[in-house]
Amino acid sequence: MDICYISEYVPPSSFGGVETVVAGEASYMRKEGHTTFLITFDRAKNKIEIKEDDIFGQRYVIRHRKYSDTKSMLKKQVLLFFSFFNITDVIQVRRILKKEKPDIIHLHLVTNLFLRAYLSTKHNCIYTSHDYSLLCPKGGLYKKKGYLCKRPFFICHLWRIISMTCVPPRIIAVSNYMKKILLPYYKKPLQLIQLNNFITEEYFKNIHKKVPKARDKFIIIFIGRLQKQKGVHLLIEAFRQLAYRNVELWIIGDGEESSSLKRAAGQDSHIHFWGRLNHKDLASYLEKADVLVAPSLCPETFGIVLIEAMAYGIPIIASRIGAFTEIIADNENGILIQPGNVDYIRYALEEIIANETLYSEISKNNINKAKEYSLVIHGQKLIEIYGSILGL
Repeated sequence: MDICYISEYVPPSSFGGVETVVAGEASYMRKEGHTTFLITFDRAKNKIEIKEDDIFGQRYVIRHRKYSDTKSMLKKQVLLFFSFFNITDVIQVRRILKKEKPDIIHLHLVTNLFLRAYLSTKHNCIYTSHDYSLLCPKGGLYKKKGYLCKRPFFICHLWRIISMTCVPPRIIAVSNYMKKILLPYYKKPLQLIQLNNFITEEYFKNIHKKVPKARDKFIIIFIGRLQKQKGVHLLIEAFRQLAYRNVELWIIGDGEESSSLKRAAGQDSHIHFWGRLNHKDLASYLEKADVLVAPSLCPETFGIVLIEAMAYGIPIIASRIGAFTEIIADNENGILIQPGNVDYIRYALEEIIANETLYSEISKNNINKAKEYSLVIHGQKLIEIYGSILGL
């Protein structure tokens, strides 16, 4: 098969869950003998740049301006508008597809409604829904204070109607939770397929990790965007209430809440901000971590960082919300807590720190659980999906 991947987010220009999935799928397909190429959107000297690529084989970069290219709020709004309604992208993508004639077109997080509408007419097109962008123009389904948006404005309802019209007849949902969220809005004759995200094989090199870890220093880790809805401010508050002295909190990631979180941490020498790391650098931090905390206030559609931590045998404390409950079984893979509650975060941390038996059992369980999310399993299922599209 010849497979075209289209995504706005790809490495090395950015690192995150979507980027990991797109690169992982392409790498697996090429390993299995299929050919792939990528269409993405980034800064470029020409309207289209063609580059040889170790991951995708060939990379077509369609020129785009970024929000960070200007400080003017008016220009930022103009760029935002054209990210949703850009006919130039349709023309360029059409030219590339006419030239390459791929068997499969696989979209990952494409916000341009015109482009999605054009590609939805292609019988060989499939879309992976990673977040809420099909239902929310912000892609997050949350209010400014970080809590779930339960009463969307009229413009949001209009967005859902238009957006869900401009999707291919086949959608991959990255969790059962995501599938349930999309189902009421999907009116076309459809195939709504659940296919979990994955971790690459390099994570399984750490299966031999000693369980439980030595307790000379207990490291609590958070990995993700520093946004209000991630609940990091509550984690910092809970951490500062702990009575233990040999405990550190490592916060990995960046975002608009970075400055306010550093102010909340004050001069506490046990709280460290490491900024945003790529996946290779992240490995050394996960090797040292004792527990990962994901105190999200809004339902997450998956949680790649959870299964990455599992492969290292790290117990997890996570909000009892969204797809987290599909990954974490309470007291088997970690501890599920009520979202938005500082006391519950503190109690869970105290339990994991003090209870060596519980820690050991959860750690062993997580090493086994992580094997269910391997790229090989994901890739084999994806080949079956591609085959069903082509009638193979």
